[in-house]
Amino acid sequence: MHTPDRTAYPPELERAEAALIADRRKQGGSPDRLPPDTLGVALSGGGIRSATFCLGLFQSLSFARLLGRIDFLSTVSGGGYFGAFLGRLFTRDWIRNVDDVEHVLQATDPPDTPPGREGWGGHTFRWLRENGRYLAPRGSGDLVLFGALLFRNWVAVQVVMITTVLTACVGLQVARAYGESWLRSSGWTMVVSLLDRFPGPSPLILWSPWILLVVPLIPLVVVPGWTFWLVVRRTDGRRRGLSPAWGVVLMAAIGGAGMFHYKWSDPQPWRFGLSAAFLVLAVLVLACWRIGERLVASDGTPLETGERLRNALTSFFTNALMTAALIVAFAALDTVGGTIYAATRDLSSLTRWGASLLATFAGVGAFARPLFVFLTTRRGSERVGVPGSVVSWIAAVGIVTIWLVAIVVASHAVVRNFAPAATFPPPPAAAEGTTVSTAQELEVHRTSDGYVVAPAAPAATDLGTLHPFPAPSPFATGTLVVLLLLTLLFGHTLTFANMSSIHQYYAARLTQTFLGASNPERLASHNVGVSQNAQSDDCSGRSYWRWPSMAGNLWDSPATPLAKPWTRGGPLHIVNATVNETLDAKTKVQNQDRKGTGLAIGPCGLSLGVRHHLVQTVEDVTRAFPEQRSDGSVFRVFREDAMPPETLSLGHWMSISGAAFSTASGVNTTVPIALLAGMFNIRLGYWWNSGTPAAATSLWALFERVLPVQSALLAEWLGRTRGTAGRLWNLCDGGHFENMGGYELIRRRLPVIVIVDAEADPDYVFEGLSDLVRKARLDFGAEVTFLTDEQLASEVDLRDGTTVPVLPPGVRPYFGDLRALRRGRWMDEPVPTSDGSDKKRFTIEIKRSYASCAHAALATVKYGNGDRSWLLYVKATLMGEEPEDVCHYHRSHPDFPQETTLDQFFDEAQWESYRRLGQHIGHRVLTPELLDHLRM
Repeated sequence: MHTPDRTAYPPELERAEAALIADRRKQGGSPDRLPPDTLGVALSGGGIRSATFCLGLFQSLSFARLLGRIDFLSTVSGGGYFGAFLGRLFTRDWIRNVDDVEHVLQATDPPDTPPGREGWGGHTFRWLRENGRYLAPRGSGDLVLFGALLFRNWVAVQVVMITTVLTACVGLQVARAYGESWLRSSGWTMVVSLLDRFPGPSPLILWSPWILLVVPLIPLVVVPGWTFWLVVRRTDGRRRGLSPAWGVVLMAAIGGAGMFHYKWSDPQPWRFGLSAAFLVLAVLVLACWRIGERLVASDGTPLETGERLRNALTSFFTNALMTAALIVAFAALDTVGGTIYAATRDLSSLTRWGASLLATFAGVGAFARPLFVFLTTRRGSERVGVPGSVVSWIAAVGIVTIWLVAIVVASHAVVRNFAPAATFPPPPAAAEGTTVSTAQELEVHRTSDGYVVAPAAPAATDLGTLHPFPAPSPFATGTLVVLLLLTLLFGHTLTFANMSSIHQYYAARLTQTFLGASNPERLASHNVGVSQNAQSDDCSGRSYWRWPSMAGNLWDSPATPLAKPWTRGGPLHIVNATVNETLDAKTKVQNQDRKGTGLAIGPCGLSLGVRHHLVQTVEDVTRAFPEQRSDGSVFRVFREDAMPPETLSLGHWMSISGAAFSTASGVNTTVPIALLAGMFNIRLGYWWNSGTPAAATSLWALFERVLPVQSALLAEWLGRTRGTAGRLWNLCDGGHFENMGGYELIRRRLPVIVIVDAEADPDYVFEGLSDLVRKARLDFGAEVTFLTDEQLASEVDLRDGTTVPVLPPGVRPYFGDLRALRRGRWMDEPVPTSDGSDKKRFTIEIKRSYASCAHAALATVKYGNGDRSWLLYVKATLMGEEPEDVCHYHRSHPDFPQETTLDQFFDEAQWESYRRLGQHIGHRVLTPELLDHLRM
């Protein structure tokens, strides 16, 4: 029996799951460990392609009567479509046991079907087949509906975000108006004139005076940056040359001498000010250095290295520099926005400018994808193009800049009461019949024929006169108050962040298609279409799993009585999602690699990453791991004293696990893509209330408390998700953390693990599998090693001293090493050897129209304590012996069975080809003989 890691798989979680397995096997008792013959199956991501392939493969298991042997089912994304369908089927009141489910998978009625339920098994199968286009089952009608939904949600998100940003911009403009009004009333008219004409009178540009705020930030940038070099590393008492402090003293002396010199000998203000600045900065640097060392020494920290002080100075320098950069950026936007508003002579011009801007956005949205494909370099293409990251950055910066400038223009319109910011003279009237004799000035031009005398061109007229910045008006102040109230109202409408995304539509269609397939209401009436809602399609997570609950909480309402899948012989279903985390919740450092953490929703609780669990134990008590220490030194995410986590339905968890494309996408998160997806509201993720308390107070945490909706949207737009640091976690496709679904099975160190890989992998590079192998080693200390052809043909020693083949003879022709799963043209080539002997090796040239040499591979998983598991890897491949309709589909669609996941609209031929291929491979690979053999 394998001994799981107690941190990754707490004993309480193992006991709880072992009890459920004993229940599903009808063995009784309360075992502490998982059975030694536990079998787990993982279904990979891949959208409707993976769901259909897995359906066919499980049909082969039902024909072989193997469905009851599966103890764990771990699903990701598209594999979760089928996994949720299977789990919901086990909970239906017209299903009694695993035999009934096997008959339904075979498209036949369960034995002893009561009257009125005839044909339900076949109808369930037909429902899945007829709704392969689950996103738009009615064709153009659903596409129009989807487009209207996208437009409605996009407008709503734009209203919320524009209102919020406009509130900030109008607030700054009103503050400027009140500030200048106070200066005028105080007699500082010269300062007001400077602000209105900064940096000087210009008829072309309305400069923003906000740039002047950078001036007081200069000491905040220079002083810590200069002080950093004064904190010298001292490892002993020996001198290390001159101290940098002497340089500061020298600069102070030069500044003081310059002040006296220029004051009495050459009194020029700019020279005096420059000398005074040197002196003041030098004094501030020395003061900052001495005060900083005293503060560090006050808490007993040794000064020999000065690391803490240098780190503090660097952090302060960075923050001041970033603040200055933000001020400069806003001043630039304000300058451009004010100039554009000054150039618009009336409200109609401003309206035309806004309409043209909307038309530009619409054009960009319509042709964005073909333009991106045309400009960028495609994999395998010899055409030279621009890197995709560069194109996405240019597009994101350009669109966001235009969006911000438009809002700044609107803020100028509000604060000026939509009155002109500049007076433009009328265009000069055309001179009629101007002759040389009546001209006031003449010009002589030399031509090839001699000299020509002509009237001189009229002098350029003034393009306009800028008006002073207006005094505060009741209209601007009232507009600011209304905007502020709307911002607060939008910010506390907590359902908006999820309701405004595509998640609701996506979840509804998935639920109606895969969970509704076994709904008695749909089975009994053929008039309820897939696009129509029906009761009992879905079920609550509390009814489907043993959901963690905290005694005494109002959220802990009793669940609706419903048979759990395992009580009827079904597997323990684990749904995998990803918590987007670009900023680590513990270290507050940017997460450059994974950018997300796996979240597993299982039958007995939640598992986050490697160490964090919330378990509903056998005693029906909620426990959080790791356990709390008395000194509080252990970092914990879950706590027993927190609010219970939000319980979502099975359909919602299925759709979250399949939220493949969104602003934040785990390891695939990039800032420009997040900005573009956010601007056009292409959001499929979900903000989940984890119930965990928020992290320590910070500026962003304060923003979250004041405006939680805007902070969530902005976090998605910027790709700056804080993971578990807040109460709301941004969840997305589990494949953005690990796409095979095998992570949770390796955590449990199951003796036999079956991984069904149906992700999009047209060139068979095994990206998802490689990621699983890497994470298994890093997180669980488990080494996954695939057997070679020679090892597959060898024999293995049993514990009783006998030897048996590694694989039963019946399945051996369908197994190979990982190379054998690739498709292409095999070639042999000589290998240079030191002894000059002839030796060859076989390589493969990838060709998508060719076939593979195997359907599956076998690996061993070795753990740190010496335990070992078998990992059976099944890949969607073609060996050329499949049914004729499947081979024909491959001939007409060379990418099959690895067509792009973007294709979620399967027609009948496509759907049946994937299903039949899964059934074909399952019959040949997942046999009772093989599973019995691997359990030895």
